Amino acid sequence: MIKGFTHVTIALAMSIGAAACARGVDAPPVTFQTGIVGTAPAGTPSPMATMNDAAVRSLILQLTKRPLAAGEAAKILSTAPYDIAAVVGAGLARRDGDTLHLAVSFLSADDQKLIAIRSRGYGRELADLVLARRTEIESAVETLAATEAERRALLFFLVGCLALDWEGLEYTQQAGYRAAATVTGPGFSYTPWMKENAPDLSRRGLYWGSHNRAAGDHTFTTFGDHDALPRRALPDLLFANAASSGSAGVDLADASRVLQAIDAGARSLDRIAEMAALTDARLATTVTFLETIGYVGRGDAGYTHHIVLVRGDARPAVAKVVGLVRDQVSVWHERRASELRRELATLTALGQGVPFEVLYTDIWHYVFGFANLFLAEGGLITDPYADTWRFRGFVPVLWANQIREPS
Repeated sequence: MIKGFTHVTIALAMSIGAAACARGVDAPPVTFQTGIVGTAPAGTPSPMATMNDAAVRSLILQLTKRPLAAGEAAKILSTAPYDIAAVVGAGLARRDGDTLHLAVSFLSADDQKLIAIRSRGYGRELADLVLARRTEIESAVETLAATEAERRALLFFLVGCLALDWEGLEYTQQAGYRAAATVTGPGFSYTPWMKENAPDLSRRGLYWGSHNRAAGDHTFTTFGDHDALPRRALPDLLFANAASSGSAGVDLADASRVLQAIDAGARSLDRIAEMAALTDARLATTVTFLETIGYVGRGDAGYTHHIVLVRGDARPAVAKVVGLVRDQVSVWHERRASELRRELATLTALGQGVPFEVLYTDIWHYVFGFANLFLAEGGLITDPYADTWRFRGFVPVLWANQIREPS
């Protein structure tokens, strides 16, 4: 059964300031990425703003080394607009009597390198488990793709994103391997994270990041690695101007209707306009924009689209693929999860009392990210760095929300 889509928003910010650590006179300062997995509370202060305050950042870094007495913590925060209660409320620290402990999911550069080293082999095993069901997976989508290239691109989304990423996160939480949100309240639920930048750690080919935006009964998604950011695609181009439909003045719902019309066989502008129910002006703006970003092309036979488009009637096939992959994800965890946990016992945050399950969101991303790398090398899913692929490092998708609704 395909469960309802759990939208996971990953907010990301990078900052350099007084809270950055100096490694030496000639060495560059240590910088960090901060963010949340989940949905932040409305209004202020936001967990992101709290984390990115220089004094709060200094406090967090101190807590990665040892617990602090409340008095020590208060001194560090003396110049900040946030007190201990605000830091604890944002999920960054945990108070035990008069002592403050680390609570945020923190990973140093060395932590991330260790996770990457250990996860590569486990990702290879997970990929092999998925490839063991290759015939069944490919058979399930046989009628949804006209060519092998289309099938690989479709499976990049279904296997790599929907099954290993989204459903994988749901499975790992349900099975107890991964913690649910550490901060919850009316209308919000999230886990904060903080990572030291590790510029010498390559993430090329680790396909683990989705960006999503709903457009009526469909959703625009891009899925790929974090080496090829920013993505010149939808919805990524809209993030810089969230208050509007985008700098080009294109409405996301219009773009969805145009792509659906082309997918349904419309090849001329007149036919697209008729099927998408758009005025000439809106159609021209939308088609021009989609051509500019490579979503739509025009040849002798008329207009075609170059993205993965998953219709609502594909739900049975999607459920089949997701079920096959989820079974293998379960097998992998039964075989290897405990072993991986032992191998990562030296992670910084674990030494300060942060549960392994809180860190597992990042750890699982490395495991399935490597699995997707090997699945692309094995030819089950597309290789977004192949010379024949037009979108570097990612696959763009428009999918019907219906494919993830409960049966």
